[in-house]
Amino acid sequence: MNKKVIAHLFIRKSAIEVFEKLAIELIQQSREEEDCLTYNLYQDILNAEEFVFIEEYRDQNALDFHFKTAYLNTFINEIKDFQSKEMIVQII
Repeated sequence: MNKKVIAHLFIRKSAIEVFEKLAIELIQQSREEEDCLTYNLYQDILNAEEFVFIEEYRDQNALDFHFKTAYLNTFINEIKDFQSKEMIVQII
């Protein structure tokens, strides 16, 4: 069964440009994963400091693989100082 991830991120205004560059790299690398079906980033139209990643994977194994990738973990560490509050991640 497919797995979806909805990750809400809250980025300080001063860091949005750098965050977006890092996110583009993450998106490109993630989309190359064999079992990644979709991987997109959206910015809230009413609050430019809120972003949502919506991702879909073929199954739990594909999701587990993604969570273990070096590029995802590097991204998470790189954006820690950019966040105004902790990200919210839902897996459905």
